[in-house]
Amino acid sequence: MKKYEEFFNHYKKLYNDNNINNGIISEVDFIENEIYFDKSIKIVDIGKGPGRHSIELAKRGYNVLNIGFPYSIFNKESILSLNKMDEKNFIFNKNEFDLAIIHYEEDCSLREEEELNFIALSFAESLLNNKGKLIFTTLNGLFPLFNTVKNFIVHNAEKGISKELILDLLELQDISFFDFFDENEIRDSVICYDRSYIPSEIAWLLKSLNFSKIDILSCKRGDWSRINKLTTEDYEMLIIAEK
Repeated sequence: MKKYEEFFNHYKKLYNDNNINNGIISEVDFIENEIYFDKSIKIVDIGKGPGRHSIELAKRGYNVLNIGFPYSIFNKESILSLNKMDEKNFIFNKNEFDLAIIHYEEDCSLREEEELNFIALSFAESLLNNKGKLIFTTLNGLFPLFNTVKNFIVHNAEKGISKELILDLLELQDISFFDFFDENEIRDSVICYDRSYIPSEIAWLLKSLNFSKIDILSCKRGDWSRINKLTTEDYEMLIIAEK
């Protein structure tokens, strides 16, 4: 756990330099279209990053709450406690939000145990009211089945080096070691678990959480659009689910 804390504490300083921040403006444009520019709705943005979409939405006058998962979210006891929390533990009520945004590939797909991924998704669903909408991104399971994942991950590693990648086809999980330099410029390494989902699988998970309308699209950074159809060449997918 301490190593993950050191990694993220150092990585957050470099976060704004990475191209992961490119395209936020156009992605929020897409979100606005999905909520029909209605500034009366309540939005929750769930993740462990700096809240890029929350900041931009707030600048545009939306009522948005950012929930930052702590680094302990990699700990099984911490994530399991999410579903045991009473509403008195929150500064908000469950089922009160109209829209939830979650970057599943950053916040859920990285966990080793599948149970923890589903619980995190369930937590997001519990925050939505009975007409709520969920917008999230996750890794496309069709990509590793049709492409060479190792070359893609190594080529796209940011501020570090990915190596010794193992692809578990039964679990659709990429296991790799990510080398980075800490704040003292000492080289270290963390294990990364990247869980991919095939479209029918993620659709089933969402239906089990009482979402009735599910659209699964291609996720292109900075170009979120309903006209971008999902293909085997897309590393990520964009999901819009409605109750």
